[in-house]
Amino acid sequence: MTTGTATAAAHYAGQYEPDPGWTDEEQQVFDELGIGEGEVSLRKLIRGQRRINGKLYDSIDLIIKHLKKQAKGEALSAELKKAEKLNDKVPSADPPKCESGGGLP
Repeated sequence: MTTGTATAAAHYAGQYEPDPGWTDEEQQVFDELGIGEGEVSLRKLIRGQRRINGKLYDSIDLIIKHLKKQAKGEALSAELKKAEKLNDKVPSADPPKCESGGGLP
């Protein structure tokens, strides 16, 4: 974590960009990870990873729902049950978490 003086010096040197407007949820993740305000590149990386995580979560959720419909009354495989259980844990996982609210209607 950089000091205020180091952050200001880096800002004037053109190393940091202005705050692009972080959401409250993003700010909470940054706080949990100890990411300072001046660490814009790292914050953008985390934002991007959260978006990727959310898209992967939502995609896996849709695939699981599709496979469950295909089963049509048959017993679900142990693998599918395990995949669903693992995927349900993703939105509340450790930082950087995922941008998805978890679960599609």
